[in-house]
Amino acid sequence: EVNNLSAEMRTRTLPATQLLGDIHAYTSQYRIQQSNLITADSPPQVAKSEKMLHNASNAISGMLHDYEPLLQSKEQKSLFADLKTNWAQYQQQTDQMIALKKNGDQAAEDMFDGAAQDMFYTVEDSILQLNDLSQKNGQAISAKSRSEEHTSELQSPMYLVCRLLLEKK
Repeated sequence: EVNNLSAEMRTRTLPATQLLGDIHAYTSQYRIQQSNLITADSPPQVAKSEKMLHNASNAISGMLHDYEPLLQSKEQKSLFADLKTNWAQYQQQTDQMIALKKNGDQAAEDMFDGAAQDMFYTVEDSILQLNDLSQKNGQAISAKSRSEEHTSELQSPMYLVCRLLLEKK
């Protein structure tokens, strides 16, 4: 049983936690690139920001795809579904900001400071909730592993022999 728990930790819990950390970091970088888009003052800078946003978006989407098979509980699956929906909306807002910025429309900055900021925090909150669940899962596996180790020690032949010898005294 301890080996199964260790395998679960290695193949599911630790990779899930790593991916969530990466998703969180890239999402923060995505927000920074949105800021760079808004402050860009030339078409080449806008194009560079657009490219960086596109690259970050592809990376995040790939990590979300890799993360999905690692989900275990209904709660995780529900939170992840919300995250994917919110991420898609956030990407749509970015596409709108890019179009507005290319047209020189002040609404791009308004969106960045308003709806896009709100959606960033919504996405981030989902990531943090999933990370919390992943950490709790890891702690539960660790506790169960310790319990299994203790149980197996109590059932070991050496322990039983020692116990019998001590009882005879």
